[in-house]
Amino acid sequence: MPGLLGIICRNDEGAHIDLAAEKMIHFPWLAARKFRLSETIALGVVFRMDRKRDYDWHYNSRRGAAALISGCVSLADPDPRVLSARAVLEEYLQKGHECWGQFEAGFLAAIVDLEKGRLFLSNDRIGTLPLYYARRAGAFAFASEAKGVFVQPGFEARLSSEGILNFLSSGYCYGSRTLFEGVEILEPGSVLSVRLDSLEVEKRHFWGIVYEPAERLRSRRYAEDALRDAILQGHRAVLAREPRRLSVLLSGGWDSRCMLAALEEIGRPADLAQSWGIDDSIEHSDAYLARELAARFGVPFSFYRHDTDTFIQNAHDWCYLTELANDNFGWFSEGAGALIDFYDRRTDLLLVGDEFWGAHGVAANEREARAESFPPTLPNHVATILRTPLARCAAESYEAAVASVTGRCENRDYSDRKDFYYFYIRAPRFLFSLGYYREWATPMARPFLANCVIEIVRRLPVRLRLWKNLYISTLRRHFPQALAVPVASVNSLPDWTRDLRCKEPLRSCMQKYLDFGRISRGKLGELIDRAQFERMRGEFFAQHVNPIRRAPSKKTALKKKILRSRQPWLQHLLRMNSRRSFASDHAADPMNLLRRIALLSMLQEQLGRLSRPDPIRSAAQQNAEALHGGTPAERSA
Repeated sequence: MPGLLGIICRNDEGAHIDLAAEKMIHFPWLAARKFRLSETIALGVVFRMDRKRDYDWHYNSRRGAAALISGCVSLADPDPRVLSARAVLEEYLQKGHECWGQFEAGFLAAIVDLEKGRLFLSNDRIGTLPLYYARRAGAFAFASEAKGVFVQPGFEARLSSEGILNFLSSGYCYGSRTLFEGVEILEPGSVLSVRLDSLEVEKRHFWGIVYEPAERLRSRRYAEDALRDAILQGHRAVLAREPRRLSVLLSGGWDSRCMLAALEEIGRPADLAQSWGIDDSIEHSDAYLARELAARFGVPFSFYRHDTDTFIQNAHDWCYLTELANDNFGWFSEGAGALIDFYDRRTDLLLVGDEFWGAHGVAANEREARAESFPPTLPNHVATILRTPLARCAAESYEAAVASVTGRCENRDYSDRKDFYYFYIRAPRFLFSLGYYREWATPMARPFLANCVIEIVRRLPVRLRLWKNLYISTLRRHFPQALAVPVASVNSLPDWTRDLRCKEPLRSCMQKYLDFGRISRGKLGELIDRAQFERMRGEFFAQHVNPIRRAPSKKTALKKKILRSRQPWLQHLLRMNSRRSFASDHAADPMNLLRRIALLSMLQEQLGRLSRPDPIRSAAQQNAEALHGGTPAERSA
């Protein structure tokens, strides 16, 4: 996978990253390059062979310092431009990491300062790309995939009890926690400092979001103008990469449609729009409306059709590849095949509509503030299936994981805190990880998360962020063509709720991984009470479920109409009604919990594979090596 890797080794083994580089090359179009600074320090980068601009390297021999960049470091002001590794290193040498919050999203950076005796690892301020790291006696290793750490001598993949609890509760982990014992992930807007002699690690955040309403933005009209200008500037910022071929990942929802309108307005329309689902002929569905949006803007459209049937053939390998970064079942249905067959590798940049301009309504207390991004406390369904002695300490462990993020929030207003938690928990651990694995095929960018957009949104009063209030009125006023197509009101995704119970052999596959004999072979089995688990599993598979209704819902249509209106009293009623669903138990649906257990059971069986070199290379990889001469790591060294 495109990303960084490296090791500092203070013992006789020396620093070697060959195995780690090979471990992260999953497709024949990926390669690696290594940089050895001394016998004890080695860095590396994995990149697409036809896109060497995906990384940059510079060594300042006079200062004894080096910078390795994976992704794209750019500045938007005064003119959008991409910075070289040399410019990034000069910035560090002059100011340290004091001004790194000015860089646009989409990069990882490693800086080795031999004079100070330190390695610095950092990401962008919203944490779009993952970086795992771990330390053992005499060695510190890091990589964009955990398996790039585990393959190093002396490191081993073991599941963490705390990580399992996070995953069972939300489908992802919080803060710097991961599913693996002794392994952490770099949090958004962070710098990790590692001493080259003692391997002592220090962490600090160089940027954090604080919601501070600006007086001038209390005027809706002024705020609409400001958001419109920021949206356009955000698109110009990501286009600093000068893509020759530009694609947009498009749905029929509120957000991604604005990318088509913004690109048209700045004179750089998309070359392709891409969407996905079970069928793009279902009227009023995401995929159906995405096709209509693309047609209105004159953009060619490509649709990826997938169903639950492909889960069985894809799930095992996809679990290994992604290391369960989150539990999204659509991943396991699409699998690596989507990256090979659907995402156009000729595309220089794929834009996605990830945003944070305000989801849902008012939060009246801390529990409601948390509930939109994660269960406020350890969910009852999770506590129920844990072995009795573990239940109390599990609740305390869960609260500690939550507190590692909530403690960073400086705002006191509960709706501000709600949006903060979405920004620091839901976005990096769910949204960004979904996007990151698409980067195997094509680079991605998020214009709605450009610094200029973030700065406007964080200065908005709460009332303009509720239900994407200001964003929708900005579309109405400045991008009316984007609102000409209605918002999706019909589900076009696979019917997992029913198919997991009713469709063979999918049902048998799930039951195989939910067999307690299988679960009990690892850490997962140490946590789960067999009787309670088997009761829940039996009730789930015995339950009759009707198919998803693939027709417009009057209730959904009314809600969308209210959101598009500017009548405060209507939106107030919607907010009051939504309060009933706030702070709900996110694991109340047993399917959520059982599918997470099945995925963990699948991962548990592959821990040994994560820790050892791949003994057999695929036929595709061997053919690519024959064509290009040597392994990817060898030909790029």
